[in-house]
Parts: sequence; C-alpha cells; structure tokens
Amino acid sequence: MIKTIDRFQSETYDRFFSLFASYDEELIGILSRLLTEKPHKILDLACGVGLSTKALSLNFEGSEIVGVDIDPSLISLAKKKINFPNTRFQCCEISELLEKVGEKSFDIIFVKSAYHYFEDEISLSYLKKFLQDDGAIVVAERTARSAGSYPLPEIASVYWKNIFSEPRPTRRVNSPSSLGLSLLVSCYGKFLTVPKSLYIDAVRENQLVGLWMLQSHFVSDWIEQFSEDGSASLEILEEFWLYVYRNT
Repeated sequence: MIKTIDRFQSETYDRFFSLFASYDEELIGILSRLLTEKPHKILDLACGVGLSTKALSLNFEGSEIVGVDIDPSLISLAKKKINFPNTRFQCCEISELLEKVGEKSFDIIFVKSAYHYFEDEISLSYLKKFLQDDGAIVVAERTARSAGSYPLPEIASVYWKNIFSEPRPTRRVNSPSSLGLSLLVSCYGKFLTVPKSLYIDAVRENQLVGLWMLQSHFVSDWIEQFSEDGSASLEILEEFWLYVYRNT
C-alpha cells in the first residue's frame, strides 16, 4: 500500500480532531444499537492517533480492540494517550496484520474516514475472510455536505466534496450484492462549534484534505482573509454514513 499519511502532523491533527470526541462516541453508540450481538474482538483500520479506537473502547467495554496504522508518529501518540486495558495499537501494513492473525479473527472490522484511500487494495471481499461468521465490516464515511461545511480554499473544498459525492454513496450501497454480505445503512450528523484558532492551525499545517496540493503562500493568503472577521469560533457539520456489511 502506498503511504499517503506522512503529510499528517500527529500533535496538530490530534488537537483539532479531538474536538469531535463526543460526536465519535455518539456515532459508535449508534453502531452499537445496530448490532445484534456484542462484539468480542474489533479491528480498527487506519486508526491514526486512536480517536476512533477510543470511541470504540468506550462503547464496547470488555471487547478486545486492536488499532492499526502505518504511520509510526500517529501510533506513538495513540499509545501515549489511550491506555484502556482492552485496547492495543500496532504500526504495520493492514495486510501484514491480517495475514498474521488468520481468517475469522474479528467480529467487527471498522474503518472511519479512510477506506476510500485503500479500498482498491483492501477490498470488502478480502476483509470478509477475516470476519467471524456473524461479523460485520463497518465503513464510516463523511457525507458530501459535511465536507462542504469545512471552510477551505476553493480548490481544496471542491476536491474534498467531490471525494464523497455521487457515485460513491451508490457504489457503497451496491457493493455487497455479490459478496454474501447484507447491508444496513445509517447516517448521523451534528453541528459543532470549534475554536477558530485550532481550525487555522490545522489548515496552516495541511491537516485537512486537499491542502497539500496547494503552495504554502496560497494557504497563508487564504488564512489571512479567513481571519479578517475577527470571530473566535466557527460551526462545522460533522456527519457520517455508517455502512454495516454483515456476514451472512
């Protein structure tokens, strides 16, 4: 797999996206109510600094949870900040971990905000091999209107919204038909107020999608214009689809 997350700065990324911790817990809470049985073992793919892993741990107490990511700086911070007894982290390729654990190892394979980066290499049919017979693959994916609620330079904003616009949602719905997977879909959104200073820090260090395409002076000029109104905060729509692919 091609490593694309080396552009992330773990401390800045964590400071900003930790603002959405309560939303993450609520989103996973919805997932817990969609499941028919409590999972014993959960794999959190591309877990980054462990924000989704923490939300899983808080909602599934007693479940064994493994977070995996290929970026050592992100995993190092996750290990430092998250010390639940039921949770551990590993820095490696996803396929490397899966081949080591063997087939039918997990009740849930979860991935939030990242599956579109590697779905061609780590397909649903491949992941299915590592599910228990009654397990589920859960893809949490941002909605296009959520991406559009993040103020960004126009080229980055259009790029981010296009990632999640049609035909992607339709492909997500159609994909399980020939794989022996049933599909349950839910969506949850919430408007959140975030400090403008932390948002600007995230933009300045290119922690939001699409910004790394732009030259630094272009981003700096945009930040200067964005700061002119003097407001201390901004409102963002955090909204995700939950695609729950159940093994049948």
